[in-house]
Amino acid sequence: MDARRDGSRSRDRPILGQIELGSYGTVQLARDREPASGYPQRVNDDLIQALESARTVRFLCSGNIVRSAFCELMGRQRGLPWTLDSAGTRFHNRRLYPETREALLERGLAPEVLDDFTPRHLDDLDDPPEGMVVLGMAEEHLAFWRDRWSTPAFRIAALLDETAHVADPVLEGASFPATFERLERCLDAMAGLSPGSSGSARRDA
Repeated sequence: MDARRDGSRSRDRPILGQIELGSYGTVQLARDREPASGYPQRVNDDLIQALESARTVRFLCSGNIVRSAFCELMGRQRGLPWTLDSAGTRFHNRRLYPETREALLERGLAPEVLDDFTPRHLDDLDDPPEGMVVLGMAEEHLAFWRDRWSTPAFRIAALLDETAHVADPVLEGASFPATFERLERCLDAMAGLSPGSSGSARRDA
């Protein structure tokens, strides 16, 4: 079954403006989305079961150059047992933000791995594969996703039984070190799960 939800309407969303971020590309500001209602704000059976049944985990943030990129690359470095990828929901960029690159280098990632990373936007993605779970930094990212697809999607901070979203260091002024430390704790929580234990085949190593 096609998981897309009226993709043509989403892709034709009016663009309200653009911002130049120097060499980091032109960001396109799309219409703000209303947060979905009724999303569980604590670790619950649905989230745990979804991750333990998943083959792929996709991380979402606004521009795919700080939060979601960090999760994808750091998760791969740690050997988390899912296929990992990431994307932005609002902004189009061309490479990692400098603070993200520095933080990942400090954590042992090779420069060539970071050089090979290309930020993606939802518009760049095909329909999600079967067995994917989406983890967003904030409710707005999940709203953008749910406007297109019905893949299970949760706030990443729910892994820590926290209700606050993971704020954007670039646009909201959050601390880069504190943000990366919090995301590492989310990855720690994921590492404690066992994909395949809820009935889905674990991905090939």
